[in-house]
Amino acid sequence: MASIWKHPKSRFYTACWQRRMPDGSTKKVKRSTKCTNSSKALKMAMEFERAENRASRELLLESQVESVVSDIVEGATGREIQFVSVDDWFNRWLTIKEVKSEATYATYKGTVERFCRFLGERSKMRLSLLSIDDVVAFRDAELKTGKVARTVNAQVKHLRIALNLARIQGHVKTNVAEAVESLKEKRDFRRDVFTPDMVEELLAATFRLAANPKAQKAAPAYREWRGLVLVGFFTGLRLSDAAGLLWADIDLKNRMIDTETRKTQERIVIPLHAQLEAYLSEHVKAKTSNDDRVFEILGAKKTSGNGGLSTAFARIMKEAGIQGTRVDGQGKGRARNSLSFHAFRHSFNSALMNAGVNQETRQLLTGHRSKEMNDIYTHASTETLRDAVTTIPSLTIEAAKS
Repeated sequence: MASIWKHPKSRFYTACWQRRMPDGSTKKVKRSTKCTNSSKALKMAMEFERAENRASRELLLESQVESVVSDIVEGATGREIQFVSVDDWFNRWLTIKEVKSEATYATYKGTVERFCRFLGERSKMRLSLLSIDDVVAFRDAELKTGKVARTVNAQVKHLRIALNLARIQGHVKTNVAEAVESLKEKRDFRRDVFTPDMVEELLAATFRLAANPKAQKAAPAYREWRGLVLVGFFTGLRLSDAAGLLWADIDLKNRMIDTETRKTQERIVIPLHAQLEAYLSEHVKAKTSNDDRVFEILGAKKTSGNGGLSTAFARIMKEAGIQGTRVDGQGKGRARNSLSFHAFRHSFNSALMNAGVNQETRQLLTGHRSKEMNDIYTHASTETLRDAVTTIPSLTIEAAKS
């Protein structure tokens, strides 16, 4: 029969009972009750013994174990244990996860919904019962739907982030997603780069499109595209970051762009190329506040979709007679073009590399930074970065004019 015992140097009572072993023998078991009240401690000891006897006869189901433990704790402390389920936790994580992009949130939400749908009724199980096999099975099932390895690896990463927070908060002891190996990704897609001649053709195309009498409503946007093309070519900023620039990000006095990237939330400082500086100096006259967008029209548009910036840039490329190589996606992956606005990042990096700019400086200017690179960044000379930017070839005055 269960009993309690209290060590002279401890405030808590210890529960004692006999455990029946598989060979028929018994073993004395001791567990702290964390109770200072003898009556409550004895009640816990009796419940421990009763639960173990039922378990030894295989009478306890998974859900009943939770109920027994909850009853024991509630009886002793007056507090009910709240067991968090898989779907409860992941949906709770979605509400507390801080993301700066609606698109990023939608991606996280999509992963959570697909994972819970994959688990079915098991998504209602206690979070701590989630296993490595569950995550691996989900990963493999997603791969079979036609998704590429890169996408599936990202989904597992989302689960890993959510479960890491669960571990920190004490809902699980280990993060089972951390033990899931990433799938090998195929890197057979290469982006082309825009040459200075091609950039001049793009700029000329914006002039023609803006002058088209049949598209006068779009003329102001095409005039802004001239500046956006210059920003892309001379800074290598991503499309969303370039279009979203505020005048507060532009330091004409020190000839710098100082902004925070949306994708990584990294602060990035890029010296202004002389031609980009000239364009911005001309257009800064129209600003009324530092909070104004540099590109008032384009900055309000989304990057994707039929009316998005990517589609508009493709139209400018077509007008300029520039065409990249189309690569169909693997499985259900979307098709990609070797030339898009993102190719400006590769053009920028390639121009710097061809001019002999070292890798560390190129990484600082493009925002591809590790922790070690951030350390270097704090000690990098502004003039070193400025010298690097001046190596980018200038465009003809006629094409680059505002």
